[in-house]
Amino acid sequence: MTILGFDFLVIALAAWRLAFMISHERGPFGVFETLRARLPLGGLTSCIFCLSVWTAGTCLLLWYTPLAVLVAVLALSAAALMLASWTGLMVYVEGNQK
Repeated sequence: MTILGFDFLVIALAAWRLAFMISHERGPFGVFETLRARLPLGGLTSCIFCLSVWTAGTCLLLWYTPLAVLVAVLALSAAALMLASWTGLMVYVEGNQK
């Protein structure tokens, strides 16, 4: 299987976003927080480095199915967050979350 540049970028962004959401965010209705508490898997769910291997595989498999739109949404979310971080907006947003 050959992964072209665009596909690689989308899958990589989506994998990072999914790994970050699971390992660091609370999530809607605390779903990721609950997942980390109830299913620690030896620290897998709280380690972005460990989790990224599994999310990358998941996103790669989904990219070649009709569920590719979910991977694209995750990639767009990751790109938006990176742009916010690069422009300094993320500091403003993080300071006002509580």
